[in-house]
Amino acid sequence: VMEFVGDPDVRGRPAPLLREVELDDPEVAFETLKGYIRRLYLEARLVHADLSEYNVMVRGNELVLIDFGSAVDVSHPMASEFLRRDIRNIYAYFRRLGVDVGDPDEFYRELTASEL
Repeated sequence: VMEFVGDPDVRGRPAPLLREVELDDPEVAFETLKGYIRRLYLEARLVHADLSEYNVMVRGNELVLIDFGSAVDVSHPMASEFLRRDIRNIYAYFRRLGVDVGDPDEFYRELTASEL
């Protein structure tokens, strides 16, 4: 399903990418994205496989994941590697913003242990 993700302030203009905005609260955005990764993996059984600040749009106060063309089912042979990369990309981005993100491998282990 495709949908135009527009800037709520200017009709017809796309919402900016995460990398293009100064977040009011980067910690909240980080936790929100972790929640999205968790739901994708545990509920939808998907791994985005190309997640970074280039594939998240900011529509008002809402984060919108985009570009699911590379997404794979969790049963895909490379799903584990893709999940690890997605997590590391998001952690690295928010670490650059000064967020105390912790260990990305810990979040990976938490997610993958949840499926048992």
